[in-house]
Amino acid sequence: MLRVRQVGSAEREIEELRARLAEAEQTLQAIRRGGVDGIAVDGPSGPQIFTLRSADEPYRFLAECMSEGVAYLNPDCTILFCNQRLGEMVGRPIEKLVALPATTLVPAAEREQFQNFLMHGFKGSGRRELQFERSDGHLIPALASVNLIPNEQAPGLCLITTDLRESKRIEENLIRLASIVTNSNDAIVGKTLDGVVTSWNPGAEAIYGYSADEVIGKPIFMVIPPDRRQESEAILDQIKQGKRVHHLETERVRKDGKRVQISLSCSPIKDSKGKVLGASTISRDITQSKRAEHELRISQERLALALQAGRSGSFEWDIANDVTVWSPETEQLYGLSPGAFGGTREDWESLVVPEDRGGMQTALLQSLRTGELVAAWRIRRRDNGEIHWIDARAKVFLDPAGLPVRMVGINVDITDRKRSQEELAMRAEELARSNSELQQFAYVASHDLQEPLRMVASYTQLLRKRYQGQLDADANEFIQYAVDGAVRMQRLINALLAYSRVNTQGKEFAAVDCERLLEVALSNLKPSIEEAHAVITHDPLPTVQGDETQMGQLFQNLVGNAIKFHGSDPPRIHLAAQPQAGGWRFSVQDNGIGIEPENASRIFVIFQRLHTREEYPGTGMGLAISKKVVERHGGRIWVESQPGKGSTFLFTLPEVTGDKRTAASAAH
Repeated sequence: MLRVRQVGSAEREIEELRARLAEAEQTLQAIRRGGVDGIAVDGPSGPQIFTLRSADEPYRFLAECMSEGVAYLNPDCTILFCNQRLGEMVGRPIEKLVALPATTLVPAAEREQFQNFLMHGFKGSGRRELQFERSDGHLIPALASVNLIPNEQAPGLCLITTDLRESKRIEENLIRLASIVTNSNDAIVGKTLDGVVTSWNPGAEAIYGYSADEVIGKPIFMVIPPDRRQESEAILDQIKQGKRVHHLETERVRKDGKRVQISLSCSPIKDSKGKVLGASTISRDITQSKRAEHELRISQERLALALQAGRSGSFEWDIANDVTVWSPETEQLYGLSPGAFGGTREDWESLVVPEDRGGMQTALLQSLRTGELVAAWRIRRRDNGEIHWIDARAKVFLDPAGLPVRMVGINVDITDRKRSQEELAMRAEELARSNSELQQFAYVASHDLQEPLRMVASYTQLLRKRYQGQLDADANEFIQYAVDGAVRMQRLINALLAYSRVNTQGKEFAAVDCERLLEVALSNLKPSIEEAHAVITHDPLPTVQGDETQMGQLFQNLVGNAIKFHGSDPPRIHLAAQPQAGGWRFSVQDNGIGIEPENASRIFVIFQRLHTREEYPGTGMGLAISKKVVERHGGRIWVESQPGKGSTFLFTLPEVTGDKRTAASAAH
């Protein structure tokens, strides 16, 4: 609640109007009593004295000398006489008001009440606020007073009116001002020249934590830190001299002892004669804004460091005036000394190599339509003439009419990145060519070697059949070695051919039922399963997107591998699949011989074996092919194992959309 201990100038003016009206009534009472010979009044040119020469003469003279509107009314309440001020108030010539009912001065809806008010004046005196209706229809507020004029034959009334428009306006302003003070979030405080608090608004309560009852009548120094006491006394000294203090940033202390940063403005409070009576202060809590400024400054410093570390710089292009401002970091990127950049677009373009200027201009024009710039071009540094790549990204801002007026963005030196990309592209091209040549070699080698191997195997088998029993044991053993070697070589070549065709001859991805694939794989492995007395179980397996043939080969390789490398106990193998973000994770768990941790990655390398062929037969290509199949499907494969405790082979298969399947196929 707002507390004010001083009366404002507007309130004093209202009181002065009422005092003057009371003086006028007293004068009329004195005339009515007839106990005076002359009366002094304030006339247009100063105090005037008139003498009662007749019954009407003093009334007329007094009425014209008054600043209020005056009318003498007949017993029937018609106007007998009115002064010029009343005519001005109602906007009518006074000669046209004479003989009219006084009720015509007010709106039609209020005339009955006004008539009752006038009639009550014959019984004594009365006063009330009302509205006069001007000739133009406007209503003006007025304070009306009626007094009886005694006359033995026909007593009359004296109607005195005061125009309240100005006082009403002042009163409304006071109400608005009080509302603003009450509802303001700022602390608005009034105090004497000695620093004693005279008013304390809710904003001050919120900022300082004290209620109005706790501070009014007490020194303001209770909210001023000791180290700011001299500052406050200096402010009061300036107020005593009639000076103001604007937006002083300082500190105050709350009731709970915490300090708050404020922006303070202080103005002197003066009376009607200009004498300084006290001070009015407006304080705004800027603690949060100062903290935000501090954080912004730190962020800007960090940004500057980041720009320097990242070889980046900012720029701002005033499109309408074709003026560009670059940060110091940007000037360094272009090899410019500080302030050497001209600032127009032509200056900017002159730094770009001639071959890239057309593309740069096209990108800038396009950004004015799209609102965003994303482009790269080469520049020739001004200091050493070196060619550098610049990546430019910016946002275009529009005016209310939708026209581009400003572009703000950053430039980044991507020369090293470009060089790395070029080197990577060259190496990728070389690798692709090497892979192509390797695949061609593998295909040709495997194809060309097949025929000689078949001949060697056929003739050695023919020798063994034809000369069975005719040769000694050594010859039979040698022939068997030759047959086994030829067959083993055929298997290796076929495995190598299968490995090289994983990427080149794969099928389009489609829906693959993993449970059905497992059934086919187990059917193919049936002789091995029965021989090893293996027990194979599985959880429900999902339907995924993939190459059906290669997925079947994957399951068969992993299950066959688990059967092959079993220990003394019959193999127990379990397959499972769990959903994960973006796909599935499969596992094939066994109770086999296990793998040393240091060999966990070797087993997926082509032709890598951890055991001899006599211990565990095979080509050593099964896991390498499995790895290549999984990678073609966008997943990865690994093993978790301990020697003697079995192994768990795990692989992931991501969800693959139609677009990705097409892209994967095109890539291979």
